Amino acid sequence: MSIHKKSLSLKDLPSVRQLRAFVAIHEAGSLSAAAERLALTQPAVTLLLRELEAKLGVRLFDRTTRALQPTEAAAEAHAYAVRVLGELQDMTQSLSGLASGQRGRLRIAATSTLAQTLLPPVIREFADRWPGVRVELDDCSPGEFVERIAGGQVTFGVGTLETPMPHIAERVFYADTLVAVGLTGTVFTSRRPIRWKQLAAYPLLVVKPGYGVRASIDRAAQGAGVTLDIAYEVALLSTALAMAAAGLGVAVVPASVLVHTPYTTLTARRLVEPVVTRNTAVLHERGRTLPAAASAFIELLVASSRPPRR
Repeated sequence: MSIHKKSLSLKDLPSVRQLRAFVAIHEAGSLSAAAERLALTQPAVTLLLRELEAKLGVRLFDRTTRALQPTEAAAEAHAYAVRVLGELQDMTQSLSGLASGQRGRLRIAATSTLAQTLLPPVIREFADRWPGVRVELDDCSPGEFVERIAGGQVTFGVGTLETPMPHIAERVFYADTLVAVGLTGTVFTSRRPIRWKQLAAYPLLVVKPGYGVRASIDRAAQGAGVTLDIAYEVALLSTALAMAAAGLGVAVVPASVLVHTPYTTLTARRLVEPVVTRNTAVLHERGRTLPAAASAFIELLVASSRPPRR
């Protein structure tokens, strides 16, 4: 035979004030001492005790002319009350830490290039400032990037939204342009801007269709009325730069990628007619309230991306 506990409504349960008054009386040994501890009047403490006894259906203290004597029920109730009040205090402190951004967890989605270049120094500085917050970096493919954000699998994402989406909020913090990158001296002898039509004379190193800047490259070439000579298609912009450094062609990449490149033999030329601009943004589900730790990380990210004042 199964036994079912009768569920109680909130009005049948002791209040926090009643439990605090009971614990104070039990530990202080008198109503007057408990009232002083709680900064309440003695009649108020007496009322709270009577209300608690009525809800529990037991007498907690035997009242004498000299003192209050805890009953057997009081000893058991005291253990419960202390545990409940302690857990409530722990909950308050824990949630306070989340609200202030001092603790918690952030899961950030980013495509491989940003995960390798822009984010590591920001994560390092954030970890130094907010050691109680765990940061998890989900470096995913461009095809998975938006899915991670739209599916609520991450706190937010850092990258480029190729097509505006009504359910994803976007905060742009950096505008980048596409450049052509080749070996200094042998491929490029000048840093002057280069037109897309001129680019047709070089074997190109670009990312595969569906990856990052490829759609922007194809649109720019079509707008310029030129057919590009694509020699190699790769998955990562860093691979395109490595191949350019090996003399295999001219890489078409965002200018910001060059800040982190180890190759010193490369020259970058800004692509014009048309100029292609790509926005890097913080992306998250529209209507979602970001935790304080996420807001702190984003502000640090935005600040680190601003050009230094001259």
